[in-house]
Amino acid sequence: MRDVIDDDERTLKPTSMLMITSAIILGAMIVYNALATNNAKLPSLHATTRMQVTVPGQATNTVVFKYDADVEDLQRELLATGHYIGMVDGVMGQRTQIAIRSYQHDNNLEETGKPSVELINHIRYTRKIKAAAEFTGSVDPAPAAQTDAPLFVPTNNQAVAVKPTKQQQVLRVQMTLTNLGYDPGEPTGTLDEETRAAILKFQMDNGLAMEGQVDAGLLAALSKSSN
Repeated sequence: MRDVIDDDERTLKPTSMLMITSAIILGAMIVYNALATNNAKLPSLHATTRMQVTVPGQATNTVVFKYDADVEDLQRELLATGHYIGMVDGVMGQRTQIAIRSYQHDNNLEETGKPSVELINHIRYTRKIKAAAEFTGSVDPAPAAQTDAPLFVPTNNQAVAVKPTKQQQVLRVQMTLTNLGYDPGEPTGTLDEETRAAILKFQMDNGLAMEGQVDAGLLAALSKSSN
């Protein structure tokens, strides 16, 4: 009777067998998963954190516009000559540089493309000459002055001052400009294109208003320069 009981106790029931099998399978899975995890390259274990830092002095996308009064004056002058097409804003840009080079090329100047006060004065000077030429061409030339006309007329053994005529003033201006090296052409007493160009050049060199006319200011400046 005891042998039968022992045999029955040593016999496993189906439920016990199922639990043991499940435990074995689960254990095998745990071991396999542990081994596989150790061999795998997990991003979380090897990830690199990057931090973007802005370094002072590096180039940025910010565009800075710098205003310059001389550039504005230059743009106006180039606009008047037809070399510049754009806004007169005093900002040195590509259009302004191209216009400067174009003007310098047309006037046999060094093609620097850079603004300067000298270039502004040159443009104003050439514009004045062109305007004077157009004005002279539209007016009949005045008769030549009498170069031997006296400025002092003797009366009763006394010299009486006589105001010189306009032609005599122009003649004196031409002769003075010639002596100063401005080449107004042949002295004829006529305010022609060459004389106007010489006057404008003299006025520009001496900081006078560039009018191209014979007036008291010009006569005084010429007298001072010739002494």
